[in-house]
Order: sequence, then C-alpha cells, then structure tokens
Amino acid sequence: MSKTMTHVLGLMRLELQDVQEDIKALEDLGVQRYRRGEITEYVLKENNALFEGEIHAIRSLIGILTDPKWAQIQSPEEFFLQFDMAVQNHLKDFQYPSAVNSILDRKVRKVREFFLGD
Repeated sequence: MSKTMTHVLGLMRLELQDVQEDIKALEDLGVQRYRRGEITEYVLKENNALFEGEIHAIRSLIGILTDPKWAQIQSPEEFFLQFDMAVQNHLKDFQYPSAVNSILDRKVRKVREFFLGD
C-alpha cells in the first residue's frame, strides 16, 4: 500500500473515532440535562438509544477500513469512490440510523478535500 493511501486510511479512522467521541459527549450532555430536570427520562432513553445506534454504526464503519481490499487501491480518488459505495451498501444492509449518513458524509468530505483539494 502506498504511503498516501496509508495516510488516507489513518486520517479516515481518526475522523470516525472523533465522531464517536462527539456522540458520547452528547450522551453525557443528555444525562446532565436529565439530572437538571430539563428533559424527561423517556427523552433521555430515546436519545441514548439513537446515539448508541450511531456509535455502533460508526464503529462498524471503522471496521470497514481494515478490509484488505484497500491495500490494492493506488489513489485517494479511487479510494473515496469505492469507500462511498461500500459505506452506502453497509448502512443500507444493516439499516443504521439515517443520521449516520449525514455525519459520515461531512467527515469523508473533510478528508477528501484535504487530499484532493476539492
């Protein structure tokens, strides 16, 4: 695998891990809001269920990055095309929350712009 592709995969992994941490922070904020009486227990549980689904989806997408098929890809352009297709299929197959697509799109765009200058 080229040095550039190693860098692309590493940066994608970091961005996805960052998203996980952001979602966990939202869970913590929900608990604080519940303790202050700003939201009900029902809202807290509903939100946390959604957040956990999103975290699970992101974790599974990080797993996609370990697929040996990426070692055969030579350019960031090709990676982003194939990764987008793999992600769409994965999210559809496992019926993850639709918010994951929006979150992921923003992160992929950020890494894509870094490498391709779009």
